Amino acid sequence: MRAAIFPERALRSGDRSRLDPHKPYLRQRWADGCHNGFQRYRELHERGYAHSRGLVARYVATLRRTPPAAPPTPAPASVSPPPAR
Repeated sequence: MRAAIFPERALRSGDRSRLDPHKPYLRQRWADGCHNGFQRYRELHERGYAHSRGLVARYVATLRRTPPAAPPTPAPASVSPPPAR
């Protein structure tokens, strides 16, 4: 019998990470330029996060591997014609 993936490795739908509620905060702090994973863990701990530091470290590692978003392209300046004399 062959399976496409091992049953013990199959992704389970609906699984949520204990870190999910904190990911928006972590992404915002990353965007603010704070890239120290241990510091992020301490901040989350102060905010009530009571789970592993390793989970935070793995998530911060994924942020490090993600290329930064390109800055938005500014809209072209509209130039008004000079007033008629």
